[in-house]
Amino acid sequence: MTAPSRIRLSIDRLMLVGVAPGDVAAVRRALVAAVEARFAGADVAALTGDRARLSLTIAPIRGPAALGQAAGQAIAAQLAGGGR
Repeated sequence: MTAPSRIRLSIDRLMLVGVAPGDVAAVRRALVAAVEARFAGADVAALTGDRARLSLTIAPIRGPAALGQAAGQAIAAQLAGGGR
């Protein structure tokens, strides 16, 4: 039996412009959860995105969890080869 491939995503710097300092942890948690959910069980060989640096602009959203969710989905889409 072959072990499943793993995806490792490292975010060295996360800049959240306009986010209150008290909301940063909630944004980060939601972002991680969204990326993990998107790639759970994904075929690693099918991923075509290759990004050393991503810059995203997210439309105004209410609440830190919603912002993190939207950012995580956008990051996952970029890494999966979408949004080019």
